[in-house]
Amino acid sequence: MHKKKLEILNSIKRDINKYEIENVYIAKERLQHKLKFQKKFEKKATPPKKVQQIIDNYNKMPSNKPRILVVCHGKKHHEQFENTLTMNMDVSVEPDIVSNIYSIKYMKYFPKDFFDKVLMMFCPISDPFALSNDKIWKNIYRILKPNGQLLCNNIIDLYSLYHYDRLSKNLKNIEKKQVREKVKNILSKKYNYRNITHEEVEFGYNIIINVTIAQK
Repeated sequence: MHKKKLEILNSIKRDINKYEIENVYIAKERLQHKLKFQKKFEKKATPPKKVQQIIDNYNKMPSNKPRILVVCHGKKHHEQFENTLTMNMDVSVEPDIVSNIYSIKYMKYFPKDFFDKVLMMFCPISDPFALSNDKIWKNIYRILKPNGQLLCNNIIDLYSLYHYDRLSKNLKNIEKKQVREKVKNILSKKYNYRNITHEEVEFGYNIIINVTIAQK
């Protein structure tokens, strides 16, 4: 083999090895951080009996008022979300219930077919349909009443970011249509949601957000 070509190949191999080693270290650091966060969460997680008590008290509202769960928020956000229950893994925002939407174990303490709506607003869920997020959509489906609604304001943008490397607002019209169709198909075919629509909503200061609405 030509000497110059061999040097290039060896250089590429070194770069690949370096890349792999760096990623192993990064993955290790992330795992350690995740484990620390998980231990902290487990210490602060609302016990099952307390979850039931909170939900029973919440259910004392007049029957004509919708039962709404707001994920990724806490008491600090109650001005925006009146007459709701808030749930978060982060204790610092003072949620009504400290729980984990990613977990079958913790979400089983929530009653089945209970909520009229579940709002997921600005939740940091990365690629929305990654395997690690599979339980989110199943957990929400379980706790929604028949005909209950899921409202999520970042499925479209996160899917666009992870699959098109751009936010939805920066996509071409044909790409926007493709993203919406793909999200709709995944929610309906994989997770059994129906009547899926996407609405552009103004969220203060002329910020437009894409809200996905899906019905059980």
